[in-house]
Amino acid sequence: MRTLKDFDPFLKALHQSICESSQLETDLPLEQIMKQPRLMVALNHATPISWVPAISLLAPAAAEAGGDDRIAMGVVDKFFYSNPLTKPVAEYVTQSDRPLGFEELLKHFLGSERRDLVIFPEGARTFFGDLTQIQPFRSPRFIELAIRAQAPILLAVHRGSETWNLELALPREWGAFLMPFSRFFGQGLMEAGSLNLPILLKKIPHFHMKLHLYTPALYESDLSGSEAERRSQLQAEAENIRALMQEMYDSLPAARVRT
Repeated sequence: MRTLKDFDPFLKALHQSICESSQLETDLPLEQIMKQPRLMVALNHATPISWVPAISLLAPAAAEAGGDDRIAMGVVDKFFYSNPLTKPVAEYVTQSDRPLGFEELLKHFLGSERRDLVIFPEGARTFFGDLTQIQPFRSPRFIELAIRAQAPILLAVHRGSETWNLELALPREWGAFLMPFSRFFGQGLMEAGSLNLPILLKKIPHFHMKLHLYTPALYESDLSGSEAERRSQLQAEAENIRALMQEMYDSLPAARVRT
């Protein structure tokens, strides 16, 4: 599997082509964070394509800080594998030709040290709502992965790419027509009344990211044997993480507007 060093030249060039300037803040030296055997990396989404500047900033920085030998594996919705347009992107960021289930991801994570899982827990909720708000997570199970692998969660919150979006107002009634095809998108449209469409207008004047190494409050032994109770435990932890990510986002200066 490819290491961060293998991705480095392409991601550096990509980032320079889409951002005029960037800034990365950490609560701990990144060199110290890179000494962790495993990391679950959780990023906010912002626009549907904001993962591009986020990953192209974070991965090269991690490589330069001593993580060049780390193997990072993205976790994406299985929809991206079913769409011929997005399948190559899914295979590139996940390093897998198919979507992996929970136990397969855990097996990979525990396969050896210097392995990371990268996730955008808001998922497709990025298509709806205020881009300056951390949306509810699609699933809290990434936290269970981190707990069972005894891996801290590296929270990576960014700001600056919000202009890469076109908020398209649509009749809420259209959501009802979408329900038979996609309950998620139908319900999302009925609630939001608009759709966030990704659009790359121009280079980002300033892309700002803040990192925080978070250790879940739960141990594997704390997790309930009841699936419903365990999900409730994980959901409570997810809300704590979401609130912390929102605080991190709000602490970042508003994006610079180029005149």
